[in-house]
Amino acid sequence: MQTRLAGLAVLVLLLFAGAGRAQSMRPEIAGHAVTEGPFPKPQPVFPWGVKVLPDLVYARAGAPKPLALDLYLPPGASVTPRPLVVFIHGGDWNSGSRRANGAFANWPLALASLAARGFVVASVDYRRAEDASFPAQIMDVKDAIRWLRSKAGTYGIDRAHVAVWGAEAGGQLAALAAVSCGAAGFDRQTTGAPLNNAIGGTAAAPSPADESACVQSAVTWSGASDLLRMPEMAAANAYLGCTGSACDPQRRLASPVTYVDKSAPPMLIVHGMTDTFIPVAQASRLNAVIQDAGGSAELVLLPDVGQGFIGPSEERTRDASQVAWQRTVDFIARTLRRP
Repeated sequence: MQTRLAGLAVLVLLLFAGAGRAQSMRPEIAGHAVTEGPFPKPQPVFPWGVKVLPDLVYARAGAPKPLALDLYLPPGASVTPRPLVVFIHGGDWNSGSRRANGAFANWPLALASLAARGFVVASVDYRRAEDASFPAQIMDVKDAIRWLRSKAGTYGIDRAHVAVWGAEAGGQLAALAAVSCGAAGFDRQTTGAPLNNAIGGTAAAPSPADESACVQSAVTWSGASDLLRMPEMAAANAYLGCTGSACDPQRRLASPVTYVDKSAPPMLIVHGMTDTFIPVAQASRLNAVIQDAGGSAELVLLPDVGQGFIGPSEERTRDASQVAWQRTVDFIARTLRRP
């Protein structure tokens, strides 16, 4: 009897420990926009056995300063290659931080919690509109993906399972990266060697220029999908480097819907229904175009919130942000897990 009671006590303790761990992995949401997430210095330390490598430079040419990313490594990544998730921050294509997103109080900690679920997670910078106009930003995103694939052996990345995810301006870039696999003018190969199709972290490291920038899954939060159907905006004009009707060719080239066909990877589209910056019709259009092409898309429309999923109250902001987060984590897990 005493042995049985002791066993039950251990079971109860384990259940409580598991519940505490699960609760701690739920991201904290501030209820208002956060411009910069806290980041431990000088040496980042995160829970759940996640190791973070900050400020890794993935590109130098063409930018006023080196382009960097933060890399979150799950436990055991050096032993078994893990799927890769690449996050692209928002900020009107001209601001923002890879360590902040919407109302999430601690975005680096949120990304660490995603890594703890068994993913290598990268949060990347890209050139701002004031430094270079389109297509510089999408080229940077693709350079980051290629660089990460080239470092598969170093960081335990599974080359065959890569997702791209972005919010706001980053949402447009994520969707564009997902559907423009091999599009002329976006991929910057320099050596002329064939693309490296090796799978797993043990393959010989190739030049980043010889890696693929194609992805297997995508998530877009509050992103533009068809710039030809949007009101003219100063931020978009600065991003595209043009104004008025002269911008129409650039708007078409920067629109994810331009490149959609049946080969598009599965995509989760999340948008606030009261968004006054990027109209919710942009999300509905992207979903419809993908579905009509025979692809796979999931559309999540969040009532009473706009950009950054900011709503009329802190409670609404928290609820919407939590729904967006959970749907995204579930989608990534479902579409990136290896058989």
